[in-house]
Amino acid sequence: MRIRTDIKERKGGKMVDNPISVIEIILDSDHYLIDSDLVTRFIRPITGKSLYNAPPYIKGIAEYEGDVITLVDITLLLGFRDTADESDKKTLIIPAGIISEYAMAITVDYVCGIRTIHDSDIMQVDFSVIERLQGYIKGVVRTSAFVDRTKKRQGSVHDSDTEDEMLLYLDIRSILTDLLAGCLRRPMNSFFYWGSQ
Repeated sequence: MRIRTDIKERKGGKMVDNPISVIEIILDSDHYLIDSDLVTRFIRPITGKSLYNAPPYIKGIAEYEGDVITLVDITLLLGFRDTADESDKKTLIIPAGIISEYAMAITVDYVCGIRTIHDSDIMQVDFSVIERLQGYIKGVVRTSAFVDRTKKRQGSVHDSDTEDEMLLYLDIRSILTDLLAGCLRRPMNSFFYWGSQ
């Protein structure tokens, strides 16, 4: 497990551009990146036993590989609409010792795959306008993606055509750590507030 404290490291007097493995996920039809070193696997959604009086983003608890784990729906936690088809959703397993002493599971609308980015790909953006968003975004990453397949079927683009996307790189560790500490700061005014700051 590696926590980045600076953008680049020096090695032999030269700046080194470190590769970072990330998972591209979809939340409410938008693409985001999260660190892959937190997740051991992604599986089909787990159904659990709901907890009385829990916030809507706590889907309950479930038994997974002999452990009782908490199920957190990140889409609802971040205040997005839950529009994804249940068959497309994925559950990401975070083992014990990464975020807390217990394993946990987070549900996302879809997992697009694993990408490798570099430190130099992460653009730092000032989110001070949205005070409650600070600390939950590591930056913005520009990536290349294949053009929408519907345009390909219409014959207007070729298979090799790509376009640039700007993806928010979420700090899922901070989000979940603050959730567990009971002091999750909400990024938008429309989000409901839970805990203390």
